[in-house]
Amino acid sequence: MRTLIFSDVHANQQALMAVIAAAGHWDEAACLGDWVGYGAAPGAVLAWAQTAKVLTIRGNHDRACATGDGIASFTPDAAQSAHWTHAQLSTTERQWLAALPPGPQSWNGMLLAHGSPRDEDEYVIGLDTAAAIFAGTTDAVQWIGHTHLQGGFVLTGGVVALLGMSPTGRTELRLDPTARYLLNPGSVGQPRDGDPRAAFAIAGNPGDTVTFHRVAYDLAAAQAAILAAGLPPRLARRLQTGT
Repeated sequence: MRTLIFSDVHANQQALMAVIAAAGHWDEAACLGDWVGYGAAPGAVLAWAQTAKVLTIRGNHDRACATGDGIASFTPDAAQSAHWTHAQLSTTERQWLAALPPGPQSWNGMLLAHGSPRDEDEYVIGLDTAAAIFAGTTDAVQWIGHTHLQGGFVLTGGVVALLGMSPTGRTELRLDPTARYLLNPGSVGQPRDGDPRAAFAIAGNPGDTVTFHRVAYDLAAAQAAILAAGLPPRLARRLQTGT
C-alpha cells in the first residue's frame, strides 16, 4: 500500500501539480486540510480535489473561506486573501469546503488532524505541545498539518524528540514499532521551514516506513498569479524564501 499524505495546498496550483507528478503512483491519498487561502487558484485546486478521491480533513482556511468563520482572527494578509477567495468560489465549492469533516479522524490505522487532535487551529511546534498530545492520545502514528513545517516528533521511552529532515529533499523514516509518531508532511503550497520546495510524504504499509519529499515547482508562475489577482504582494514574496 502506497499512501500519499499532504497538507496546506493553499490554492497553489503549480505546487499541487508538481507534487502529484513527483508522487507517482499512489493507492490512497489524504489531505490534512487548507486547500484554499493565500494562493490565486482556488477553483483549479478544488476542481482536482473533488475528482481525485482524496480523503480530506477540514483546515481552518477551508472553513474561513467557505463560511467566514475564523477570519476575524487572521492576519490582515490572510483575511484579505480569505475574503477574495470566498468571492471567487462558486456556491457548490463553498458547500464542498464547508462539508469537509473536522479532525481528528481515524484512517488506515493512523489518526489525521489539521492543527492537532485537540484543536484544528492549534500549532504544534514545540516539544511540550507534542508531549501533551501524545499524553492525550494512544495512536501510534498521527498526522497533522497547519504549521507548514515538514517533519514532526517521535516519542520513545517516554522522551519526545524532534525529527530531523535531510536537506536533499528526501528523508526516509523507518517506523519503530515501540515508538509513537506525530508527523507533518509539510505544506504543498506555502512552506515555512526555509525550503521553498513543495512538501509531501509517502507512507508505506501502516507501521512500516514514511518518506518525506520536497519538489521544485514553477514558483514564478505562482507568484505572478498572486500579484495578477491583486492579493497582498507579501504572499508572493514569501513563496521565494519558504518562510
